[in-house]
Amino acid sequence: MICMQLTQVDHKYYSNSKVYHALKNVSLDIKEGEKIAIIGHSGSGKSTLVNILGCLITPASGTYKVYGENTNLMNERELASTIQRNFGVIFQNYNLIKRLSVADNVAFPLVYDNYTTQEMHELAEIAMLKIGITNLKDKKPNELSGGQQQLVAIARSIVKSPKILIADEPTANLDVETESRIMDVFEEINASGTTLLTIMHNPSLIGQYNRIIHITDGIVVDGGN
Repeated sequence: MICMQLTQVDHKYYSNSKVYHALKNVSLDIKEGEKIAIIGHSGSGKSTLVNILGCLITPASGTYKVYGENTNLMNERELASTIQRNFGVIFQNYNLIKRLSVADNVAFPLVYDNYTTQEMHELAEIAMLKIGITNLKDKKPNELSGGQQQLVAIARSIVKSPKILIADEPTANLDVETESRIMDVFEEINASGTTLLTIMHNPSLIGQYNRIIHITDGIVVDGGN
């Protein structure tokens, strides 16, 4: 089953009267359960692509469907609902809530669902245990290193066992041992049915993916439809 479908998507940014063409006529069909690495040089359009796939930005032209629903036609509330139902997202800048503890940051995606407080704590504990950060659960983000904040962001993204996990260079700030452990977690959740899309920075990890999408200057040059 196709869970995400881009059709002739273009996207441009405007800055100081200049036009930056981030994506050019991109069409992609992504099936449930795929494990996809997205590669390309800096500025190639990778982050724009995953931001559209995660419903964080709307394409300037073309269509993007999630499980057959056209996101171009959705209002903000409908888009938020689509994200809540389907996605876990790992951001490059972590996006942690400064006033909340690590445990509460990890549990935050559960707030808008019908979980009890105890259930939220239990699911957060499971996610933190998988990532290996239970020792940090009472700390605030400003007490953590960049690598530790990245691990909190990863735990938060998997707390709901999302249908689709989108990760923008999720292991970029991690040491080799921790990176290997996180890749094992990704392998486990993908094996359980989660569709995984990862922007990769480490070429040695690309072989762990069953599909490689290569983007250059806004064009998908390999791994597309």
